[in-house]
Amino acid sequence: MLDANYIYDELSPSLPVELERLIFEILSYDGYDPKQLVILMLVARRVHEWIRPILYETFIQSPKARIPDIRRFPAFKIENVAPLVKNLLISEELAPPQIKQFLSHFPNVQNLAVWTNRTDLANLQDCAEFQGLPLRRLSVFVMDLSRVDLSGRVFSRITHLELIRARKEPWEAWEPLASLPCLTHLLLESAVPRDIIHNFMGKCTQLVCLIQLVHAFIVGYWGEEKRLELCRGPDHRLVSLSYKSASDFMRDWENGAQGDVNVWIVAERIAAARQRNYFVDSKPCWLSADLCWEQLLTEAGLSWYSTL
Repeated sequence: MLDANYIYDELSPSLPVELERLIFEILSYDGYDPKQLVILMLVARRVHEWIRPILYETFIQSPKARIPDIRRFPAFKIENVAPLVKNLLISEELAPPQIKQFLSHFPNVQNLAVWTNRTDLANLQDCAEFQGLPLRRLSVFVMDLSRVDLSGRVFSRITHLELIRARKEPWEAWEPLASLPCLTHLLLESAVPRDIIHNFMGKCTQLVCLIQLVHAFIVGYWGEEKRLELCRGPDHRLVSLSYKSASDFMRDWENGAQGDVNVWIVAERIAAARQRNYFVDSKPCWLSADLCWEQLLTEAGLSWYSTL
């Protein structure tokens, strides 16, 4: 007859529970794959409880990708997992009332991207569900900065802000951005006027990098003199990057949500390398977001880069 205590010992973890959990969490984040996470959840009940929050940490609602896929699995209950979501991307053409209803399910989102022509930042700011989020990162369309009120509490915690389709406006429209208390990273999907750059650098002292991101076709269309003029800034914190396609945005956002290298990290490294004079060519220039560091850095720079 089998001893019950023996069976319990055999089924109990041989490692300390804290260490076992750490191992499974590392496995989950390393090469993040939802299908593999579902398999890991079948190992044991305790593992299921550890992995479930990681599986639903990122939620993507897009015509091209749905994670999780609610349409394919209609029995899926959004209210059961929405509180676990920290990274939320919405790129379907939803009107402000639909965005408001959608956000009401996700009270704990820290990293939000809303890429829709029908709902820009001016629409979002009046949404109580948006204002109540504990946001640290925000990526959103902005049609008219003068209509945006940045005094709401949601903006007081934002460290990384990405404004898409921002237009050329006077400094008075931009100035409130420089007063955001926690803002360290700002990305604008356009070439930024010189006076705006200089004002930002002077007034937003905690800024780590100001990124101007422009499609590679447009950068290539400019003459050499214009390219150089548009990427010349007052210090190393101005980073000028080009991208090749709209799909780069989605891929980069997912990389960031999974803790991988994304545009923010690339820009930080470029700014740091410039500050240390690690580039072979010290002149400011437009760089590809997927640049090849080995071709650009000095020996000292390569040694530094190898430690990152």
